[in-house]
Amino acid sequence: MLLGGCQTSSYLGQAALGQARLLAAREPLGRVIADTSRPQQLRDRLALVGELRAFAHTELAMPDVQGFDSYVATGRRSVVWNVVAAPEFSVQPLRWCFPVAGCVSYRGYFSRAAAQRFAHGLATRGNDSWVYGVSAYSTLGWFRDPVLDTWASRSEVAVAALVFHEFAHQMAWSTEDTGFSEAYAQVVEREGVRRWLGARGESAAFEAYLRGQTIDREFADMVQRSRERLATIYAQPLDAAGLRLLKQEEFARLHREYADASRHWPPEERMDQWMGAGLDNARLASVANYEERVPALQALLARAGGDIAVFHAEARRIAALDRRARTAELDALAKP
Repeated sequence: MLLGGCQTSSYLGQAALGQARLLAAREPLGRVIADTSRPQQLRDRLALVGELRAFAHTELAMPDVQGFDSYVATGRRSVVWNVVAAPEFSVQPLRWCFPVAGCVSYRGYFSRAAAQRFAHGLATRGNDSWVYGVSAYSTLGWFRDPVLDTWASRSEVAVAALVFHEFAHQMAWSTEDTGFSEAYAQVVEREGVRRWLGARGESAAFEAYLRGQTIDREFADMVQRSRERLATIYAQPLDAAGLRLLKQEEFARLHREYADASRHWPPEERMDQWMGAGLDNARLASVANYEERVPALQALLARAGGDIAVFHAEARRIAALDRRARTAELDALAKP
């Protein structure tokens, strides 16, 4: 217990220090936009963020969300690195519980080396583990999150998607259900982009965005089917060697399915690098975190008649339920 307490304190300490350094480096958005010595593309993107913030307040029923009114140049590609892990013969990711965020199925580190050390420790105890870089995250409204150079250079649509997604985390968050929280943010993101591009009359851009989202969902469904087959495999009364063989056969099957499905995808939408980095339970679980509950939340938005304010209120209600009641309601929503 003492060792676990020390490890938790150390983890929270690096998180607090990293967050404090980030907040201390903030520059007011308006000052950066007005600074002609800064790259024009950066200034344009920051001006766009201001417009998106106003749009979220007035058109997406998010009047109280805060942040993205300052800028931080981190000088690196990722702001944090997440660790996801799952037992060798389980599709369920490990979960960790912390103040404020509650219980989540990942751990974020401001140091890539620290994330890799933690992931290595999990692997030596028989878990599948994966470390991946994250360009943005939400402090759930506890701090005024800045715009970061790790994502400010993205396309206009990608910036809009990120702003709406991260703002959604301030609207509804389940302290014990990462999958619900991320799926809700995904639905808000997509609906926000749809309405924003519609207001700008950019139908072609929205069609392109939808094509990308369709591919994302197709890929997520493919991964989810693989996880379901793996769950069946892991339930069989076999020894470790037998389970490992079937596990690798399933991953080979997923590779074949991906190769067949992705032949007609645009190069920029393919997940070749992700697929080629080595499949395991942790990598598959990371996709499920964001997409598994999306159909249920889309049905909830439809049930609200597209009223985004009602949708936010219903999402907060479901987030406050206990896990059993929340699962039952989401399962019912997801039924065809």
